Amino acid sequence: MFSKEILKFLLFTFSAIFVQISYAQEIRVIDNKGTLKTAINNSVTSSAIAPTTPLEGDIWYDTSTSPTLIKVYNDGNWVNLSHTGTTGSVFFADTNGSPTENNSQLFYDKANTRLFVGPRSTNDINNELNVGGSTRTSGLNNSNGTAGTPSYRFTSDKNTGMFSPTSSPASAGDLLAFTTGGTEALRIDDTQQVNIYKNLSVVGSYIDSGGDSGIAGQVLSSTATGTKWDAVNTLQDADGDTSINVEKNTDEDIIRFNTNGTERIQINNNGNVSIGNTSPNSEAILDLTNTQKMALLLSTETTPTEIATPTDGMLLYASNNKNAYLRGDDAWKPIAFNSVTNELIFDGDDDGIATNDNYRYVSLVVNNKWKVIRYDKTDVNVEDIATIDNNPGQTTQPLTLADCTALIF
Repeated sequence: MFSKEILKFLLFTFSAIFVQISYAQEIRVIDNKGTLKTAINNSVTSSAIAPTTPLEGDIWYDTSTSPTLIKVYNDGNWVNLSHTGTTGSVFFADTNGSPTENNSQLFYDKANTRLFVGPRSTNDINNELNVGGSTRTSGLNNSNGTAGTPSYRFTSDKNTGMFSPTSSPASAGDLLAFTTGGTEALRIDDTQQVNIYKNLSVVGSYIDSGGDSGIAGQVLSSTATGTKWDAVNTLQDADGDTSINVEKNTDEDIIRFNTNGTERIQINNNGNVSIGNTSPNSEAILDLTNTQKMALLLSTETTPTEIATPTDGMLLYASNNKNAYLRGDDAWKPIAFNSVTNELIFDGDDDGIATNDNYRYVSLVVNNKWKVIRYDKTDVNVEDIATIDNNPGQTTQPLTLADCTALIF
């Protein structure tokens, strides 16, 4: 009975102290094991003025500001649990653990949904994340981009940079491209081949597979396994028996063409050209003298008239009559041996037609092709010729005077 009365008294005392608003006190209580302990009865106060006799852990709603601040009494000071700042501030723990802000280094632009890390640039920033400084990352999963808007570009030059020229993920095409001014300038494909779409200007040196940069006058040539700088005066095949050689001997100014180990053509310092011999005649621009039992093969036409715009000095072989012709004095001159057969002579007086009286006609076959020559009796230097070329209807040699006078000359 006595224990119950004491317990009721203690509970009543505890409840009375707990409902106080402005003050708190230390009290002695007995726990459920009957042990006497000291407890602090904290208070929660809402006012514009700080409580005058606060205890450790008291809570104060400070209504002197808007919005109301929540403070806790800790170690003799009222500590603000609420925190406000500039719109867009991003708070972080200061050295003492309290929240703080640094808008010059970390700021969120709510209106434009942009986060700034580091000093903000005065450039036209329109990205969701803007970093004013260096970044370090283990990898970036970027979009492919285009030549006009590359994935990796610059704030002040948005159409210059690097992109992947594929319509699907980069791994599907394995292509890497570089663009300047919105135009693709260089591409590396999945075989590591480099394609350059404009002129290539090299400021430094070309290094061959052996690390050599070469010397003046050398050329960079391909080998079976890479590249090598070689003397520019020789261009040759793999085994060296076919080549173009410049200055075989010191300062001789001669170009030599060799095949299968033998010199075939030579151009000397005066421009004389020899084919088949190694010493061109100084009076001939082309010397075909040779000891290889080879002849000159002339260009072939059915007839010389097939040359549309002939020039004096031309030489050709006509396959229709197996004759060679030299163009001179604006006419084709036959220079080959002619086989003449079945020569017939007619006098124009014999047909009784007065218009034919002044002519004689010679019909013959030259190299198996008929020809009729009409001579003027009054001027032996005037002669006209009729052939199958201007008389296609006459397929065989004219054998009579009438046949000859009917021809077109």
